Amino acid sequence: MKLLFKSLLLIVIFFYALIAFMPKENIYYLLQEKLSHRRIDIVTKTIDDKYLKFFLKENTIYYMKIKAVNIKNIDTKVFLYDNTIIIKNISIDKSFKHIVPSSIKNIIIRYKITNPLKITIKAKMDSANLVGYIDIVKRKLILNLKTSKTFVRKYKNIINKMKKTPKGYSFEYKF
Repeated sequence: MKLLFKSLLLIVIFFYALIAFMPKENIYYLLQEKLSHRRIDIVTKTIDDKYLKFFLKENTIYYMKIKAVNIKNIDTKVFLYDNTIIIKNISIDKSFKHIVPSSIKNIIIRYKITNPLKITIKAKMDSANLVGYIDIVKRKLILNLKTSKTFVRKYKNIINKMKKTPKGYSFEYKF
């Protein structure tokens, strides 16, 4: 029993050390390179790599050389059982205003080992809340939007692409 406990403890310590000393900055640069093939460029002013956390501050995203999004903070927390990406203070450029809301307070993307087949998504906007998930097996994105009447009036193009439900609006996308 002691040997089993020690073995499990060593495995957990090994994985935490692997995550803590993993070159997270290099993974970020690899992601930048992959996105550049799709004509998406990310410019980040500050990159801060802590042991189990990774922070990106003052981010600007360009699509086809056009400024699309400003993001104040991206916080990534990587643990064995719970991995979270928190994106705060997102402002969309006016040219993309008809596609997405111009201001998003935060987006939380979470993957838990207790539910390994789903990635949950939560977003808070000025007059709407979005809750959804990505089903990894079915390769499907499902979003549920709870809105106010002002949001529906302001963003008719977005609402028209969604299905009306008793609790708000829903959107499904297969990839």
